Order: sequence, then C-alpha cells, then structure tokens
Amino acid sequence: MKGIRMSPAKLNIQHFVCQIRDGRLTPIRLDGEPRNLFGLPATQKERLYVVKCGGKFCYVGVTRQSMTSRMRQHLDRWNGLSKVNLYVYATELNTKGAETIEAELVFLIRKKTGKWPTHQTEIHFHNLMRIPNKTHRETAENLFGRLRKLR
Repeated sequence: MKGIRMSPAKLNIQHFVCQIRDGRLTPIRLDGEPRNLFGLPATQKERLYVVKCGGKFCYVGVTRQSMTSRMRQHLDRWNGLSKVNLYVYATELNTKGAETIEAELVFLIRKKTGKWPTHQTEIHFHNLMRIPNKTHRETAENLFGRLRKLR
C-alpha cells in the first residue's frame, strides 16, 4: 500500500495539548503554537489518535469523525483530568487498515511497557490477507518509537 512504510522521522503526527474543563475537551496548543480548534489533517481522512496523560498511554483509537465529536464521546474516560496530550496521525488507509495499525500499536504498548493503555476498552483485530500485517506492524513500531518519547 502506497505510503505506509515510513521511518519515524517521516510520520506526520500532530500534537495537540488539550484542556478538559466544563465537560469539554478543547485544544489549546498544536505543535507548540496556541490553538483553540482542531485543524487539518486532524479533520480529514481516517485518523489514528493516541491520548497520553502524564506521559502514560491512555487510549489509542481510530476515527473518521471530527476530533471534536470523537473527543466528546470519550470525555468520560478522562474524568478528573485537566489536560491531555492528543497525537493525531492521518493515514491513507481504509478503516480496517487503520484499525489494524491501532491493534498493533495497542499490543506493542502492552508488550513494551507491561501495561495496556489505561483507558483502552477495545481493540479491533482484522486479518488483512491482501496487505501483509508486517507493514501495519512496522507503522505501529514507528509510531510507538516516536510517541513513547513524547509526554
């Protein structure tokens, strides 16, 4: 699949610092710059997103919805937190391909840290025969390599 094999340096990951207040999760920074809305590519395509709290992996998910809508659905998972880091990776894959990377990444987090993401409740596994899992696994490894260093 075109564009899936990427080195960690070439992965385009948006980093949002989000504030949780009054029942809303709102971005306040994007890649270090002040921001109060989610923007491209976080608003287009199939996206894999990772939430970290205090440097720990909290949740890995996939969505086609706007990040605002998706975060509103999951707000109860981060009840009691005032701030989270949200990392968004826009893929060129369909839902099953993105969910395969999601599953590989969640499993890799468990394998490397000894713990599942703290608020993970499900993982979608797909046996994709036409696209070797090796490329999905490599993408997950590249994402993990970048994300584990980020707070």
